[in-house]
Amino acid sequence: MKINDLVCLDLLKCKSGKILDIGCGQAEILNRLNMIGFEIFGLDKNEVYGNISFKKFDLNSMKKLPYKNNTFDYIVCTEVLGYLDNPVFVLKEMNRILKKGGRLFLTTPNPENIYSKYLFFFKNRFMHFFDNIENPQTHPLLLKSLKYYLEEVGFKILNIRKKFFSKDSLYIKAKK
Repeated sequence: MKINDLVCLDLLKCKSGKILDIGCGQAEILNRLNMIGFEIFGLDKNEVYGNISFKKFDLNSMKKLPYKNNTFDYIVCTEVLGYLDNPVFVLKEMNRILKKGGRLFLTTPNPENIYSKYLFFFKNRFMHFFDNIENPQTHPLLLKSLKYYLEEVGFKILNIRKKFFSKDSLYIKAKK
């Protein structure tokens, strides 16, 4: 099952509310949730087409996210943090715009799985990192670091899905 499918399944268990997908790409997740009662918002550095409320924004700008405090019930951020110059700043901003009790659904490539370790030892690179030379992921985030960052900015980790013998990404659910 693809990681986006898991995120959607988890969101289907939630009551309707406002969802922001940070780094939404072509809004795959948002377009799925649009028809079932969620109020959907997308944020990405590239233009997104579709029936969603969208803002164009460069997450590496080190500017506050363009939303008021305590705006969203849910934030989705899939496969984005590794591209950021300062992922901790963006995590702080996510916490700021998420309502109290709101949920964060976060995925990032797992540099600690067996495939990444193999590539690192034999080819001097991590899986998913530097695959796209024009826009490489620059920060392989280890689970220990990611947990520390999330807790440091005020999130409580609810669940972590990681597989050592799989190419799957880390999937973390957290609460403000």
